[in-house]
Amino acid sequence: MKFNEVPVMAAVMSASLMLLAVWSARASAAVKGSDASLPKVITMLRNMHVDGDRMIQEEKVAFAKFDTYCNEETSDLNAAMAQANTNIEALAAHIAAQNEKIQGTGDEMAALQGEVASDSATLQSEREMRAKEHADFVAKETDLRESVSALQRAIRVLSEKTDDIPATASALLQVSGTPGLPAAAKSLIASFLTMSNEQDPLAYEAPEANAYEFHSSGIIDMLEKLQKKFDAELHDAQVAESNAAHASSMKVQDLTDSVANGQAGISRSKEIISSLEQDVATSTVDRDANSKKTRHGHEHLGCVRHRVFREAPVVQREAGPEVERTGGSEESD
Repeated sequence: MKFNEVPVMAAVMSASLMLLAVWSARASAAVKGSDASLPKVITMLRNMHVDGDRMIQEEKVAFAKFDTYCNEETSDLNAAMAQANTNIEALAAHIAAQNEKIQGTGDEMAALQGEVASDSATLQSEREMRAKEHADFVAKETDLRESVSALQRAIRVLSEKTDDIPATASALLQVSGTPGLPAAAKSLIASFLTMSNEQDPLAYEAPEANAYEFHSSGIIDMLEKLQKKFDAELHDAQVAESNAAHASSMKVQDLTDSVANGQAGISRSKEIISSLEQDVATSTVDRDANSKKTRHGHEHLGCVRHRVFREAPVVQREAGPEVERTGGSEESD
């Protein structure tokens, strides 16, 4: 017997009772009319009583099966909702943990971005400073090379003891215009040029010629010392430039590597955050699905309790108040 046949059985039982009442009335009339039909009426009533008891028992059995089904359904629903609530708690904790990881990874990425920006600015500044230092070196090296070249030419001209006074004067004038030439050297060259311009040194007679020779020798010594000085400055400048270029190259390489590593770290952080956000989205969908399952479980459980409350009084009228109280209590849960 199906559970939805219980109300039908109740209706059949009610109709049977009504029929029994009608037959009782007729039987009473028949008894008054004839005593011969009394045994038949009694037998018929007994049969009807037996059929009524059987129908009531069948309905009780059917309701008992229905009640068992409802209890099992309620137990399954409660278990499913308990599991869903457990899942919701676990998913909520997982989502919170993943969001915390996202926040932490985001902070790390922000720090890396700051470092990359700082290293990039330092790298740009280092390159600009190195370019300026190299330009200054090139200018200084050019001046020193020109000075050494001018000194070498002047020494060569003076050492040849030529009578080409214009050439000698030109060489010395070029030297006197050398950047960094000491004031004493400039004064000595100017004095020598004055002497050479006043008269041809070859026309000198002793002791004037000897004085010119002595003065010329002093100029050559001074120019040779200046050449050594400028050669040393040129060498020092070249060494300093080489060391500065090497140091700058090492610093630029370190900064370049740091920027590259930072950018790689930022890319990894973005990938991690993307993966975590995807996991959070999936877990959120699962949590919402479990929440929906819990709501539907409560709704279905309410329907089951309502049906038990509605169907029970049909065969348990004497226990109706108790059943009603039980049903009402369940409905309030």
